[in-house]
Amino acid sequence: MVTPAEVQMDLSLVGDKSVESHLLQGILDLFLETLNIYNNHLGDLKKISTQLLIMLFMAWSLLGVILVELLLFVELVIVFVWRLLVQLVKLMRTKDNTKVLIDKTQKRHAKRERQKAQRREQER
Repeated sequence: MVTPAEVQMDLSLVGDKSVESHLLQGILDLFLETLNIYNNHLGDLKKISTQLLIMLFMAWSLLGVILVELLLFVELVIVFVWRLLVQLVKLMRTKDNTKVLIDKTQKRHAKRERQKAQRREQER
Protein backbone atom coordinates (compact mmCIF):
# COMPACT_ATOMS: atom_id res chain seq x y z
CA MET A 1 0.00 0.00 0.00
CA VAL A 2 1.34 3.40 -0.94
CA THR A 3 0.65 6.34 1.37
CA PRO A 4 1.05 9.98 0.48
CA ALA A 5 4.12 11.73 1.80
CA GLU A 6 3.59 13.88 4.88
CA VAL A 7 4.51 17.52 4.70
CA GLN A 8 6.91 18.48 7.47
CA MET A 9 6.78 21.91 9.05
CA ASP A 10 9.87 24.08 8.99
CA LEU A 11 10.61 24.98 12.64
CA SER A 12 13.93 26.70 12.10
CA LEU A 13 14.29 30.22 13.47
CA VAL A 14 15.89 31.78 10.41
CA GLY A 15 13.19 34.23 9.35
CA ASP A 16 10.18 36.01 10.83
CA LYS A 17 7.69 33.51 9.39
CA SER A 18 9.78 30.36 9.93
CA VAL A 19 7.36 28.81 12.46
CA GLU A 20 3.95 28.28 10.93
CA SER A 21 2.04 27.97 14.21
CA HIS A 22 1.27 31.38 15.68
CA LEU A 23 0.88 29.90 19.16
CA LEU A 24 4.31 28.25 18.98
CA GLN A 25 5.78 31.48 17.61
CA GLY A 26 4.28 33.43 20.51
CA ILE A 27 5.63 30.96 23.08
CA LEU A 28 9.08 31.06 21.51
CA ASP A 29 8.99 34.86 21.39
CA LEU A 30 7.98 35.04 25.05
CA PHE A 31 10.79 32.79 26.29
CA LEU A 32 13.45 34.10 23.95
CA GLU A 33 12.58 37.74 24.62
CA THR A 34 12.58 37.04 28.36
CA LEU A 35 16.13 35.79 28.06
CA ASN A 36 17.01 38.80 25.86
CA ILE A 37 18.15 36.48 23.09
CA TYR A 38 15.54 37.19 20.45
CA ASN A 39 15.47 40.99 20.15
CA ASN A 40 18.25 43.29 21.23
CA HIS A 41 17.00 46.77 20.50
CA LEU A 42 19.71 48.87 22.08
CA GLY A 43 18.12 52.20 21.23
CA ASP A 44 14.54 51.34 22.22
CA LEU A 45 14.37 52.02 25.97
CA LYS A 46 10.69 51.02 26.17
CA LYS A 47 11.38 47.58 24.63
CA ILE A 48 14.38 47.00 26.91
CA SER A 49 12.47 47.98 30.07
CA THR A 50 9.52 45.79 29.08
CA GLN A 51 11.80 42.81 28.52
CA LEU A 52 13.54 43.46 31.84
CA LEU A 53 10.23 43.62 33.74
CA ILE A 54 9.02 40.41 32.11
CA MET A 55 12.31 38.69 32.90
CA LEU A 56 12.20 39.84 36.55
CA PHE A 57 8.58 38.72 36.93
CA MET A 58 9.30 35.28 35.49
CA ALA A 59 12.45 34.89 37.59
CA TRP A 60 10.61 35.82 40.81
CA SER A 61 7.75 33.51 39.87
CA LEU A 62 10.19 30.65 39.38
CA LEU A 63 11.91 31.42 42.68
CA GLY A 64 8.52 31.51 44.39
CA VAL A 65 7.63 28.08 43.04
CA ILE A 66 10.99 26.67 44.14
CA LEU A 67 10.59 28.25 47.60
CA VAL A 68 7.08 26.80 47.99
CA GLU A 69 8.33 23.35 46.97
CA LEU A 70 11.17 23.55 49.50
CA LEU A 71 8.77 24.64 52.25
CA LEU A 72 6.44 21.75 51.41
CA PHE A 73 9.37 19.34 51.60
CA VAL A 74 10.44 20.74 54.98
CA GLU A 75 6.85 20.43 56.23
CA LEU A 76 6.74 16.83 55.00
CA VAL A 77 9.93 16.00 56.90
CA ILE A 78 8.67 17.72 60.07
CA VAL A 79 5.34 15.87 59.94
CA PHE A 80 7.08 12.55 59.31
CA VAL A 81 9.52 13.03 62.20
CA TRP A 82 6.71 14.22 64.50
CA ARG A 83 4.55 11.19 63.74
CA LEU A 84 7.52 8.91 64.24
CA LEU A 85 8.22 10.51 67.64
CA VAL A 86 4.56 10.21 68.64
CA GLN A 87 4.58 6.51 67.73
CA LEU A 88 7.78 6.00 69.72
CA VAL A 89 6.30 7.76 72.77
CA LYS A 90 3.15 5.63 72.52
CA LEU A 91 5.27 2.51 72.25
CA MET A 92 7.34 3.54 75.28
CA ARG A 93 4.20 4.25 77.30
CA THR A 94 2.76 0.91 76.27
CA LYS A 95 5.94 -0.84 77.41
CA ASP A 96 5.94 1.12 80.67
CA ASN A 97 2.27 0.31 81.27
CA THR A 98 2.93 -3.34 80.49
CA LYS A 99 5.77 -3.39 83.00
CA VAL A 100 3.56 -1.75 85.62
CA LEU A 101 0.77 -4.24 84.98
CA ILE A 102 3.19 -7.16 85.15
CA ASP A 103 4.67 -5.80 88.40
CA LYS A 104 1.20 -5.33 89.91
CA THR A 105 0.17 -8.81 88.85
CA GLN A 106 3.32 -10.31 90.31
CA LYS A 107 2.82 -8.41 93.58
CA ARG A 108 -0.80 -9.60 93.82
CA HIS A 109 0.25 -13.14 93.10
CA ALA A 110 3.01 -12.96 95.72
CA LYS A 111 0.57 -11.47 98.24
CA ARG A 112 -1.94 -14.27 97.62
CA GLU A 113 0.77 -16.88 97.99
CA ARG A 114 1.84 -15.35 101.31
CA GLN A 115 -1.77 -15.28 102.50
CA LYS A 116 -2.21 -18.94 101.51
CA ALA A 117 1.01 -19.82 103.30
CA GLN A 118 -0.14 -17.96 106.44
CA ARG A 119 -3.50 -19.77 106.36
CA ARG A 120 -1.75 -23.12 106.07
CA GLU A 121 0.46 -22.29 109.02
CA GLN A 122 -2.53 -21.22 111.07
CA GLU A 123 -4.40 -24.44 110.22
CA ARG A 124 -1.48 -26.60 111.47
